[in-house]
Amino acid sequence: PTRTVANVRLIFNRTGGSLGTSGSVDYLFVRKGTFRVKKENLPNVDDLELEMIDAGLDEIKSEEDEYIIYCNFKDYGAMQKFLEEQKIDIEQAGLERLPTMTKKLSDDETEAFIKFLDRMEEDEDVVNVFHTMDMSE
Repeated sequence: PTRTVANVRLIFNRTGGSLGTSGSVDYLFVRKGTFRVKKENLPNVDDLELEMIDAGLDEIKSEEDEYIIYCNFKDYGAMQKFLEEQKIDIEQAGLERLPTMTKKLSDDETEAFIKFLDRMEEDEDVVNVFHTMDMSE
């Protein structure tokens, strides 16, 4: 942890930022459980929706070839158990921090931020990077 904090602090300093204290931006995110399921593995999503709500479903987003199932952090285990009981193949599951608000950046700011993200993701000790940048076009 000491090496990781030092590396992350160095990345922030080199890119003109500063590292806050632990939890200082926690209010900008909500923690959610996420499950990615291929649409072909969940053909009857409408039929299961009420049961999924009982298991803790918060929201279902439809992407090109998959559904993203969101649940509250505390309902992660119940949702996973429900999907497994229904024999639904889960492509990816995990806990994420989703931004409660996003910020649109100028082109120059976006370019600088993407360089910052690249540096963070290159660090072998950094596992996840969550941000509030509006990534829409």
